[in-house]
Amino acid sequence: MDKFKFYEVDKDYVAFLKTKDDKIPDISYTTNDKFICGVLFEINDMKYYAPVSSFNKAQKSNILIKSSKGRITSSIRFSFMFPVPDEMLQVKDFSKEKDHYKRLLLEELTYCNKNAEKIINKAKYIYRVVTEEKNELMQTNCCNFKSLEKACIEYCKDNGLVVPKIKSNFPEQTPQKETAVHLSPESQNSEQQHKPQSVRLADRLTATQKEAAERNAARSAPDKSSKNKTEEIA
Repeated sequence: MDKFKFYEVDKDYVAFLKTKDDKIPDISYTTNDKFICGVLFEINDMKYYAPVSSFNKAQKSNILIKSSKGRITSSIRFSFMFPVPDEMLQVKDFSKEKDHYKRLLLEELTYCNKNAEKIINKAKYIYRVVTEEKNELMQTNCCNFKSLEKACIEYCKDNGLVVPKIKSNFPEQTPQKETAVHLSPESQNSEQQHKPQSVRLADRLTATQKEAAERNAARSAPDKSSKNKTEEIA
């Protein structure tokens, strides 16, 4: 199964991102609108895509795309990649294009899928260099990815879309289940010693009643020694 697809992205969403970062490229042109390639990677519950451009010079932040004959036709520009909600995407329909452009798109997509690992690694590298390593030159020439992620969340909230969930640095605490506590004999004795006074008083009354019953039983029982003495005399 192919890793990548080409997508058309909602123009209103792109216009909104441009208000947050002016490096976001234009996608509307008189001939063919710009499209994006992805998914490059997913981070903070957001999927990243990069524009496919007619720019055909090698740079540190792009990968050149070649036709089946090895001719450079375009490039994937990771410096301008951005997160896109699923609802703002539509798979590019090649059947709507003219034959020669359709063949070109198929060749470009085939090249991207054959080099998927290289493309993904490059995308992740650019993201890391800009957001973590704080490379000044790359930050100057690339989009502000963290700012675009905040913009994506804002757009989703304002337009009733599924809001990405950025993971917290601290795991949420879950209520602890109640567990049965098994007391040792020593603990049970200690617990009994701390029972309320009313309970201990009831225990003493029960013991007193038991002693009285035993004394009455002893009085009513025949005296075996007296019986033995009578038999001896007879």
